[in-house]
Amino acid sequence: MYDEWEQAKKEVVFTSGIDVNELGEVKNNPNIMEARGIVPIIETEIEREALSERLGQTVQNSKGEIIEKYAHPKGPLIAYGYGGYVSISILVGSEVDDKTLDSIYDIIEQEANKVGIENVPVVFEYEEFPHEDEEVDVEIDAEERENNNTTPGFSALTLLLVFSIIMWFRRDQVF
Repeated sequence: MYDEWEQAKKEVVFTSGIDVNELGEVKNNPNIMEARGIVPIIETEIEREALSERLGQTVQNSKGEIIEKYAHPKGPLIAYGYGGYVSISILVGSEVDDKTLDSIYDIIEQEANKVGIENVPVVFEYEEFPHEDEEVDVEIDAEERENNNTTPGFSALTLLLVFSIIMWFRRDQVF
């Protein structure tokens, strides 16, 4: 059954879709700088899984080249991932020309074509870099965990020991 499912996912061909610019989450987001491609229309669970896996492969296979060429601090890219489309996050305030966007899109499109996605949907959006105070919170949480000197499961071990002692005393009593 599993092999049949996997084979069926490989055979999925996306024939219809909508322009990524028409998605509400893209159209209504002021941080979107540009969106390209077609989002396939998904009608079945197998199509949803096939698209998700293919977008994942596309991101994985193009990640090295994109990060090497365009990731912060060498470039404007601060995040790269996928959901129903590939998402490229550009640091707010970065100067990004059409040539850079074309180059990033071409790298992604080449990998997407290899896994059966034509007109791969890609959204370029501006995002803020994480604030320093957010990092401090993470560091504080890490310090608190390091300073927590409790032994995992110790209370359960103690409870078992107390229960054993009570049972040992009770076995000597006659009712």
